[in-house]
Amino acid sequence: MNPYTLHFLDKQLEEQYQEARIRQVLRRIFQIVVLGTFLLHGMKIIYDLALDKPNKPYINIGFIVWTIIAQITIKINKKLIKLVITISNISTLVLQMNFDTSYSLPQDYYQFGCNITQLQSVLYFLSDFLYAFVSVIFHTVARMVITSYYTQRVDVQDYCFSILCVAFVVSILYKNDINSRKHFLLRLKEEQIDDKLIKLVKSPFFQFDIKCDLQQINLQQVKHIEQFEFGREDFCDGCNFRNLLRDIFIDKNTTLEQQLLQNHEQEQIYKVKYIHNHQKMSMDIYFCNLGIECSKYILILENIKTNQTIRKPQTHSVEDAWSQIKAQIKRISKQHFNLRIFYFGVLSTIKINDTLINYLNLKRQFKKFSQLLKCQGFLDIKGENKIIVQTYGNQLNIWIIQVLLIIQQITINRKQKSFIFLEMQDDVILIKFILKDPSSFILNYYRNFFIKQISSQLFSYNLNSKLELNLIKNIQQAFDII
Repeated sequence: MNPYTLHFLDKQLEEQYQEARIRQVLRRIFQIVVLGTFLLHGMKIIYDLALDKPNKPYINIGFIVWTIIAQITIKINKKLIKLVITISNISTLVLQMNFDTSYSLPQDYYQFGCNITQLQSVLYFLSDFLYAFVSVIFHTVARMVITSYYTQRVDVQDYCFSILCVAFVVSILYKNDINSRKHFLLRLKEEQIDDKLIKLVKSPFFQFDIKCDLQQINLQQVKHIEQFEFGREDFCDGCNFRNLLRDIFIDKNTTLEQQLLQNHEQEQIYKVKYIHNHQKMSMDIYFCNLGIECSKYILILENIKTNQTIRKPQTHSVEDAWSQIKAQIKRISKQHFNLRIFYFGVLSTIKINDTLINYLNLKRQFKKFSQLLKCQGFLDIKGENKIIVQTYGNQLNIWIIQVLLIIQQITINRKQKSFIFLEMQDDVILIKFILKDPSSFILNYYRNFFIKQISSQLFSYNLNSKLELNLIKNIQQAFDII
């Protein structure tokens, strides 16, 4: 970096910095300044004409013309914006000669001068140091000359004070420009770290961010995790990663996902054991925050050791599903429910692997099944009437049926009211249960065969201790069952 002009010695780096400044700061703020200038001068012209003041508003008209020229110039070549800002800043000196002393009180002079100085200061900080330095020197010299011309005297004390102020302003502008450029370099290095992370880190790792308000963990990039892949990633971005977090336990009751959502401020090393593909694995998980301006977390899996193979657990077959269907039918028939519920339940369960995407009104589906299962007396569905989701229709219907059956099963006293709240959020629908017996609900929920099969496809994370779920609002690509 040149110590005098503060330009980067690398021309390409300087161009990147200037483009970033123009895109992020200069154009937006300058547009506001130009609009404000146009309106103020227009109002001044109308005001002077209305009062029939003797002085002609040539200066105000000139400023309006200049704002139009400035806009056209920037449209043609955005790189000229710094030069336009500097000329605009210097031209504000003319306003000192546009002040009508015959129509103003002494306090108006002070107020007017403060306003002009504030405007000039804004334009100083919008410019690069070199342009701002030229503006400051020009302003100071011109003000002293104009003041001496109108007062017909030279005030040495005023001149000395002006020079001292210039020194302060220039030093602050110098420091500010240095800090701005250092901040740019810092952001550039952060982006380079993200790009080179794959080459630098040889161990399996996941980079992600955490949205605490939504209780979401969103995957950003991943590498060397072939041995941990399971399921399919094409229907849900980051599902494999979230499943891994849910399967790894920090202690007996806390999954790695819960730990990260609750405590992600400090760097941590977790020593865990994990069962994958019927093999016991042990590993060290290093967790830290790589972000500078925003949070960018990374999990690095180190010292991975594979122990003995364990006996393959019993898998759920179609017969298991069918036996549970028959159990559901028996339970429903004993309660004399409508026969059409049988057919709907059977068809929905048979289509558990149907990945046809439908548009559904979530609240309407809840109310429909609540009515079919006769839950209205003890269950109330709260939320907006029209909550449209694009999701796997049959699987969502199965999930709703199973949830309502669980609530029905654990509700002993039918006079006690339970609630399901539905709330629209950015990318998800928040589903929250208010129940009299939450522990029984959680236990039955996690044991339910059908919910186990479909919940990871419908929700961004599993049911938490607050009885909350985030239903994915828009699923674009169907999940193909192999």
